Amino acid sequence: MNVFGRKLLKMNDFGLKVRFWLEIAKTERFR
Repeated sequence: MNVFGRKLLKMNDFGLKVRFWLEIAKTERFR
């Protein structure tokens, strides 16, 4: 369960990073 929790946290962190970079890409495109 601990390992599964860590994987979930890593996946969530990765998802947040992807969303963050997608937002930056959008703002860069509209400049």
